[in-house]
Amino acid sequence: MKRPRTLFYALCLWSFAIAGPAPAGDTAASAGPAEPQERLLWTREPVRVDPKAQTLPRLPDRASDHPFPQSLFLPRSVRVTDSVSFAFGDTRYRLSGLDPVPPAQVCLEEQGQRMACGLRARMTLRTLIAGRLLRCRTVLPAENDMAENDVSDNDAMKVDCVQGVQRLAEALVSAGHAFVADPVRYPDLDSLEKTARNDQRGVWADPQIRGARPERHTAQ
Repeated sequence: MKRPRTLFYALCLWSFAIAGPAPAGDTAASAGPAEPQERLLWTREPVRVDPKAQTLPRLPDRASDHPFPQSLFLPRSVRVTDSVSFAFGDTRYRLSGLDPVPPAQVCLEEQGQRMACGLRARMTLRTLIAGRLLRCRTVLPAENDMAENDVSDNDAMKVDCVQGVQRLAEALVSAGHAFVADPVRYPDLDSLEKTARNDQRGVWADPQIRGARPERHTAQ
């Protein structure tokens, strides 16, 4: 009958060896209130931290040197009003330096085939931006050129944007889906427009449009 009791004592000693001595905090609590100690950096209980009350040094904000510093993600439901304008939320955007192809514009190719070139131009812009992340820069009023006699977009934010490595203005002008507002101020875009015109891309396939918008020459 002594063997079970001996085994019981052995199990008790083994459990005590694993558990170790009682924590110092418990001993202090049983002995009475402890003296105030220095506040520890790490605590055993969650503590709410007020960021405004912190006195830790902070690094200065890093200035962005990206030529297009603003990030703009547009959902697939983005509203595209014409080939150079779109809206997201309460903000309307217009690509600076471009005149749009009217959405209702119908073009007549030299072979006599009719083409909804205005709708195609608008859908091209949608394909470029819907569900995509754009990098943009806001164009100041002094830099911007509005379409002649166009006051409908005075409240739109004028921007210059890229999608990936592709500049939206260059893509639209190259495809013949937008017009350059000022060839003198935008000679790079004017060069792309001349190429699109010579290749009869987009709206330039219509000889009437080519006649209504004669080729303009930049100042030398």
